[in-house]
Amino acid sequence: MIYDVGDRCVGCGACASSCPHKAISLKEDKMGFRYPEIDDTLCMHCQLCRKICPILQRPALYENSMGYGLQCYDESVLNTSSSGGAFYLLASEILKRGGIVYGAAYSSDFTKVYHKAAYDFRELTGLCGSKYVQSDVGDTFGETRENLKAGKWVLYSGTPCQLAALDNYLGERVSREKLLSVDILCHGVCSPEMWGKYIEYRKKCDGGFVPLKVSMRDKTYGWRKFSLKIQYEDNSYVESVDQDLFLRGFLRHVYLRKSCYECNFKGLHRCAEITLGDFWDGGKVIRDMDDRGTSLVIVHSDKGEQFFQIISSRGKWTKIPDVKTVSNDGMYHNAWYNWNRKYIEKNIDRYSFEKLYRKYFSDSMPCKLGRYVCRAVASHKRGFS
Repeated sequence: MIYDVGDRCVGCGACASSCPHKAISLKEDKMGFRYPEIDDTLCMHCQLCRKICPILQRPALYENSMGYGLQCYDESVLNTSSSGGAFYLLASEILKRGGIVYGAAYSSDFTKVYHKAAYDFRELTGLCGSKYVQSDVGDTFGETRENLKAGKWVLYSGTPCQLAALDNYLGERVSREKLLSVDILCHGVCSPEMWGKYIEYRKKCDGGFVPLKVSMRDKTYGWRKFSLKIQYEDNSYVESVDQDLFLRGFLRHVYLRKSCYECNFKGLHRCAEITLGDFWDGGKVIRDMDDRGTSLVIVHSDKGEQFFQIISSRGKWTKIPDVKTVSNDGMYHNAWYNWNRKYIEKNIDRYSFEKLYRKYFSDSMPCKLGRYVCRAVASHKRGFS
């Protein structure tokens, strides 16, 4: 095998998508994370996979960045958005131009997350809202390239590592004139297998009903204290971020992808033209900001700035005096490593979600003590980095 980055692999799939000999396939580990596997009998040692890999070949970054806070005027958009509705406004502008929007969506049974295309406003709804599970990008890199070659506008959104992979995949083979690339301030991506187990756990708790809609950033209790909500035909489950068991595991870092603990794509400057996140500091610069959500929009390119100026008329907004001072942990800091992750990976096929929670990330004294030590170790390392 000539291509192996081990635990640094981000699972973007760019290597498999670009291999001209179809020698690379993506295999899931026990946690549901995908890793490349090379068939040596098909590999022609062309080294293209190494040139495409965003870990081995970092794309060029935009050097200038300006920040804005934005809250959409449209109540229906604001209520269904994770923060202030900036993604929907950007995507709607692409659709108005007859373009295509790519982003993360749930599978029909809500047990998986994958990238898909939206060609109209009805399909766009499924791409809105945060999904803290690693998304399978499938063939969307290739589709993006073909759409750009056909002269169509494309907005491609995803995690910073996915956008870095797309940047390498496109290379110089196609014009970027009609591409609007959008990444996010990412805390880390959760195990697809744990998410599937959680959905089955909730169905069991909620009477065996089939979910009709899922939101990981519901605003029933407000934007700052967001909730996970599962809508069924006759009732719904909704619980705040500090009470829902899946969100607890997410914030306690017990089932993130290994590469997320040492992410190579943090920082203010990005290869994407726009970065989106939560503008938690908004109250300091927006006098009438409320708890319905405010988007942090960081613009890195002239094209990104042009699109922001277009959508700014559809919301109240402000320019951030110094974007480097924005308080959003996803900008600069990696998730601290929780030692219990290795035990979850070891036992994920043996135990139910509920039992994994009780043993490895509950509020029991051993779990609390373990988290305290892990955070302390991470803080010490960060202080000397």
